[in-house]
Amino acid sequence: MIKNVAEVKRETCFGCTACMAICKLGAIHMQADAEGFMVPAVDEEKCVNCSACTKVCPALHPWKGREGENKFYAFQHEDDTVLVKSTSGGAFSAIASSVDDPYVCGCVMDEKLYVRHIVSQAEEDIAAMRGSKYVQSDMGNVLREIGEKLSAGKNVVFSGTSCQTHGLLNYLAAAKISTENLITMDLICHGVPSNLMHKEYVKNYEKSKGVKGVKHYFRSKRQGWGLRFMLKNYEQLFVHSGHKQTVVHSCVVADRTSLESQLWLNIFFSDLCLREACYNCPYCTDSKPADITLADFWGIEETDVDLDFPKGCSLLIGRGEGINIVKKLIKFRALDKKQESVARNYQIHLNRPIKRPAKRDDFWEDYHKHGFDFVARKYLRYGKRYSLLMLLYNLANLLKNKRLAQKIGGWLFY
Repeated sequence: MIKNVAEVKRETCFGCTACMAICKLGAIHMQADAEGFMVPAVDEEKCVNCSACTKVCPALHPWKGREGENKFYAFQHEDDTVLVKSTSGGAFSAIASSVDDPYVCGCVMDEKLYVRHIVSQAEEDIAAMRGSKYVQSDMGNVLREIGEKLSAGKNVVFSGTSCQTHGLLNYLAAAKISTENLITMDLICHGVPSNLMHKEYVKNYEKSKGVKGVKHYFRSKRQGWGLRFMLKNYEQLFVHSGHKQTVVHSCVVADRTSLESQLWLNIFFSDLCLREACYNCPYCTDSKPADITLADFWGIEETDVDLDFPKGCSLLIGRGEGINIVKKLIKFRALDKKQESVARNYQIHLNRPIKRPAKRDDFWEDYHKHGFDFVARKYLRYGKRYSLLMLLYNLANLLKNKRLAQKIGGWLFY
């Protein structure tokens, strides 16, 4: 019998912070493990083995689905200004705006390029939550903050991964806090690298270019959105100051063409750097924990959904109160069985988690022995040869030779 969460295996721990939030004695804090993922650490002198932490832990109570029907929708924000700044169809912004005077909890990248969750009503903070960030965010103390807001009768909108949502719901249930004023959104998730690996990516860029990073955007619509732009959908945009020591926000430079800027693609899609629990994810189902699940509507080109999808389109899966929320939105379309089938065909993580790479252990052993530059060259298609390929890839795009660009891209990126 497990006495506390310190004994939970890292292959099943999601770092959701529910255990820390529920502990009234302050015996649990989160700390980064050797791969940079946040895990619970238990102060045995404070712990009285009350089992409160084990009762809320998603690893010890695996997700088995949610009762009720799951309904599929296409959605596109009516405001092009919001749409262009959103990863797909702007669903997060629309749902957050549909709630009266909400506190919104979502993922941001701070001035140190660290990815974390915050709770805020400030428009600039909520705008910063927009867009995908392919890093597991640091949850900090947001679960308790959400609990305090709900206990005070405030409306709260939460956005996060399914495991983070599950942890939140477990905590609120154990703390006997009503969820009547809570709306939750989760994602169809590929898996997440750590803030440590993102820090290494940033350091590598800054060192190689002699600049200071200002912002990293994980997705771009500059070259379009949709299946025929699949590789270009994931174009990285690294913004830097143009200076080595100081960040001058009035004189920033955006880089989307260097190999160093695009390296995050291979860090993410190599699957070598994902959290161990991602390979055993129990949330690969349409019956997820949140009221609404968000994703790109890949494959919409193959349907007759009447939306201007080249600007970006979201796939929404509503359940329970989430269905009522979707129906209040503008420019949503309920999918029929044929359209839903197309959407499902392109969302493999509704059925199974990502496969654990055979070389994952080798990657991390080499990283700890030799550092990031070594593993980037050995595993992540980085170095002089790939810099030359990147130049050819950019040239093919400039000449609008799609076939050649795709071929070179296949050599460059996972």
